Amino acid sequence: MTNDLLAGQLRVDVEVTETMAAWFKAVAQTDAERHQPPVVGSISTDEYQEMFKAAKERVSSSSSGLHYTLWKAMATDPAMAKFLSIMISLPFIYGFACDRWTNAIDVMLMKKKNNCKIHMLRIIGLLEADLNTALKFFFAKRMMWNAEATGEVSNEQWGGRKNMSSIDAAMLKCLTFESARITGDTIGSIYYDNTSCFDRMHPEISNIIARKHNVDTNILKARSIIIQRITAEFGRVWGLPKNTMEMRTGEDALR
Repeated sequence: MTNDLLAGQLRVDVEVTETMAAWFKAVAQTDAERHQPPVVGSISTDEYQEMFKAAKERVSSSSSGLHYTLWKAMATDPAMAKFLSIMISLPFIYGFACDRWTNAIDVMLMKKKNNCKIHMLRIIGLLEADLNTALKFFFAKRMMWNAEATGEVSNEQWGGRKNMSSIDAAMLKCLTFESARITGDTIGSIYYDNTSCFDRMHPEISNIIARKHNVDTNILKARSIIIQRITAEFGRVWGLPKNTMEMRTGEDALR
């Protein structure tokens, strides 16, 4: 079904709303997207060394204790980097998950100083450092290269993009209002910032969008298995037991 959807040839037996029909049309691959390079699961030695060189050592990670300092140190040795680049590639080439990658830590951060009310806390999931770095390589780098090359990313999307950082968006907003103040114009501003927007990103949908940008199905399968099996430990400082989260895998979108 997904192949038909990407080819723009999906046919269903039920009535489709105008909104769904528009979504089907938007998801179908364009000619430019079909000719973009495939995002495959192999990571070369040079790419392995480069992605850990760029990683920030102070970033929190890894319930196993194998934090970024260790991975950055190992990546500086060519022989070790060659071996580790093969090991980190295998799950994404063949579509499986390492047991260590299925453990995470959910940390609760205060949105406002000294306010520990549960609804005012932001939950951040800390993955294993090597898994997190690999996912950034495949999705934030390779997949986004394809998306940017075909012009599929909206001009309204700021943050994590070249010359379109979140700071650039804030500056543009500031200059817009300052210009209106100087010229005496009346303007209005509408913000489309959905509550819990990242929680709304179902794997079924993100896998289809990733395939639209030529991400290999085994990369998506490995990610889906990790989501299905992941066990999160909620903040060690709280003394809470481990909690196994029931997650939707999105593997239906791989067929």
